[in-house]
Amino acid sequence: SFITQDPYDRDLLVKNLKPFDIPILNYTGNRQMQNKPLVVSDMMHNLGITSRLDEVFKAPSAVKEVLISQAALDHSFIGSEETNRRADDANKLGVMDLWTPENHYRWSISRYGGHVSASVNPVQGSRLFAS
Repeated sequence: SFITQDPYDRDLLVKNLKPFDIPILNYTGNRQMQNKPLVVSDMMHNLGITSRLDEVFKAPSAVKEVLISQAALDHSFIGSEETNRRADDANKLGVMDLWTPENHYRWSISRYGGHVSASVNPVQGSRLFAS
């Protein structure tokens, strides 16, 4: 994907990249979107949750806001090996998306029965968690 901040640039990229089917997003400066302050409760901290995904990288505000709006990075938490062992406890605290050095956990709530289901995918060779 490409992110532009000018309609002319967007149109130029769309025209030239059309054969490659690459998404072009035009950022218009949505000032209504405000990053939520990071709140890691003591209970979350005790599980090894350290931050949100939108807090761990630097990018121009246009890029960051597009990523937050498209991928909900401000609702995705980062945890430790301890968090990985106790992932169900993280969900009990309201965490619905969690990255650990070993796995990416996603929980969803059924619209009909209200039950919670989870998907777990292994994280391969993550440099983000290497320290």
